[in-house]
Amino acid sequence: MDPNHETLGEIPFEDIADLLRQNWINRPTDGLRVPVPFGRTVKIPYQGKEITVKYTKELKFIMRNGARCVKCGCKGARFKLLRNNNLVFGAKTTIRLALWTDDDRQLSIDHIKPRGHGGESSVNSNNIQVMCEPCNEEKGSKYVGV
Repeated sequence: MDPNHETLGEIPFEDIADLLRQNWINRPTDGLRVPVPFGRTVKIPYQGKEITVKYTKELKFIMRNGARCVKCGCKGARFKLLRNNNLVFGAKTTIRLALWTDDDRQLSIDHIKPRGHGGESSVNSNNIQVMCEPCNEEKGSKYVGV
């Protein structure tokens, strides 16, 4: 866990998974309903009120791809609300969601072909997959080229 982030609380996966998968906004230009773009914020229910959290492109990718590690198969079970404690003076506090398994593994994205080997970094490329931290650390920067 990143020491610059403080855990504010947890939310069971099923409580907000559908909301995150189906979150739509009205586009400011014409009012057309479109999916929430990467990096935008979403309102989620937490302890009887609505809070605004950053919906990162990584989390959106994880949700879109089944919220499961491609190597060991572990599945996301709860979201942790994380607050950034490493802010510059005057910066706005940001709360983001991170997805964790029942046995306390964080799910994240992994570059199939590491960036150091020339792999693409975009979540829209075919070079990204969902992995839990232990599997991702075990893989490291290894790449078996085809």
